[in-house]
Amino acid sequence: GADQATGRVEITLSVRREEADLLIEVADRGAGMPAPASGQGIGLRNTAERLERLYGARQQLRCENGLGGGLTVMMRVPFREVIA
Repeated sequence: GADQATGRVEITLSVRREEADLLIEVADRGAGMPAPASGQGIGLRNTAERLERLYGARQQLRCENGLGGGLTVMMRVPFREVIA
């Protein structure tokens, strides 16, 4: 989402390993989701269903409005190292 004050779109992407998991966070500075923040749009719902099929209870998908605005989507999946 666009920053309400400037109209600019700024996306922050963070990817890190936390023990046996890979944590991916995408955040913007837009208006966030209307309250209550459900995070159940079709894209997020499809993503949640695919993660559940792939990883079962070992996955997590969460959406949160920021205190100062914006939205953060966090995805946690098992880390898999591929050695070629």
